[in-house]
Amino acid sequence: MEEVKNEVDIELQLAQKALAAAQARKAQAEEAARLAAQAALTKRLADEQERLARLKKEQEEADKRALDRRNAEAEAIRIADARRAAEQRRLEQEVEARNEAIRNEKARKEAVKKVAEEAQRVENDAKALEAALLKAQTPKEELKPPTLATTPLGSILGMSASQPAPAQGISSEENARLQCEADRIARVKVPARKAQPCVDTTSSNDVIKLVKDELHFNLNVQRADQWSSVWNSDALLAAVRKAIEIAKERPIGYDALCLTVESLLENGDA
Repeated sequence: MEEVKNEVDIELQLAQKALAAAQARKAQAEEAARLAAQAALTKRLADEQERLARLKKEQEEADKRALDRRNAEAEAIRIADARRAAEQRRLEQEVEARNEAIRNEKARKEAVKKVAEEAQRVENDAKALEAALLKAQTPKEELKPPTLATTPLGSILGMSASQPAPAQGISSEENARLQCEADRIARVKVPARKAQPCVDTTSSNDVIKLVKDELHFNLNVQRADQWSSVWNSDALLAAVRKAIEIAKERPIGYDALCLTVESLLENGDA
């Protein structure tokens, strides 16, 4: 019995040893599997991180290329806009320069025209003044004293200017009386200058209207009153009409017209 019990103990010990060995191998296998799984997981995690880093880098590079492209397009647009603006300014400056040149040329022509017209007016005034001065300085032809033969009474009596002989049948005393009467008749003439200066407003208004209608000049009222106060209406109007005729034949200025009127009145040429 003792031997059987020993054999059972030995088998039990051997089985226990075998179990312990198997458990150790299992633990080692489980540890190895755990380590292998952990290594695989670590590798997968590393590969995934590497992949994510690569994707991130590729995305950053793509974003940078897109940004560079957008910046280049914006720069191109900015340069094109700047060129268009510069071209627009250049065209506007050219147009403004042409318009300025046209305005300057127009102003120059207007100035030349005004100077030429003023020169012509001054020249006409000078010619009119010279003519009036020459006329005033030219001695008037002395009129021969009237005789009986030059009067209507002489023609009635049958006398001629070349032969102032008395008509037949008239005594020398009668002839002398008729001659004196003829001289008196010949000298009867309404004087042009007034004996007593006084303004004639009617004559002044007539003269102003006549000058306005014929020459479109606005005659000074004081000048017209001055004339009408010194000269009779008929003589004044006659002188003004003659001055207007002269002005129409050769255009003269306002001052020259007034001097012409006064010269005609003074010289009795109206």
